[in-house]
Amino acid sequence: AGLRAQLKTIDAPDTRLNLKLNGRDPDDAFSSVPYTKGQLFLIYLEEKYGRDKFDNFVKTYFNEFAFKSLTTAQFVTYIKA
Repeated sequence: AGLRAQLKTIDAPDTRLNLKLNGRDPDDAFSSVPYTKGQLFLIYLEEKYGRDKFDNFVKTYFNEFAFKSLTTAQFVTYIKA
């Protein structure tokens, strides 16, 4: 099913990229929504800035953050720079 269809079947808090499990089993809360949102965000960046800039961004990002996790705030700071 598409993202819109899935969003209709999921509680609003579970549509966020940063889920609060509150003691729930992760299998009960996770869906493909975060992956689809991430995919759409990357497509947006590629379309907005062009393939050459996007490819350079991805390569640089992976080189700089290989095997590390970032918070949303850290990613926003990085992408603004």
